[in-house]
Amino acid sequence: LPQGFMGSFPTEPGPPEEGAGVTLYFSNQDATAVVGEERTILYPPDTTRSEFVKIVLEELIKGPQNQNLHPTIPPEVKVLSVTLDDLLCHVDFSEEMYTKHWGGAAGESMSINSIVNTLTEFPYIQRVKMTVEGEPMNIEHVILDKPVERNEDMIQNQ
Repeated sequence: LPQGFMGSFPTEPGPPEEGAGVTLYFSNQDATAVVGEERTILYPPDTTRSEFVKIVLEELIKGPQNQNLHPTIPPEVKVLSVTLDDLLCHVDFSEEMYTKHWGGAAGESMSINSIVNTLTEFPYIQRVKMTVEGEPMNIEHVILDKPVERNEDMIQNQ
């Protein structure tokens, strides 16, 4: 069941059953921008919005199909939880976001921008709060103790 009854959220139809076209953002060759890659996500008909977002993130973790793009999240990372509330999406990742991450300011920026820009493609998400095992995400250079908004400047058009 949907969480709470804010606005028209509970009665809005979800994406179509057979699958939804989504844009996943991955790192370009030199880790200066993220590039969108279209993908169709299949999911069970009774999937909630937060379950759908989790499936999308799991696709993002699998990495790009385009060989000119690079993954932005270590493949070992698990999505522990996704909650949606009033245009805010809170994602909690497993500790592999730290222990397997390749680090560096550019790598960290690519991870953050790929997650946020992917999720803010959906009209019901404007900001993303990222945590690791319940604590604010802090890969190396940035402590994400506040939600992050879409960053169009980091998106490179193909």
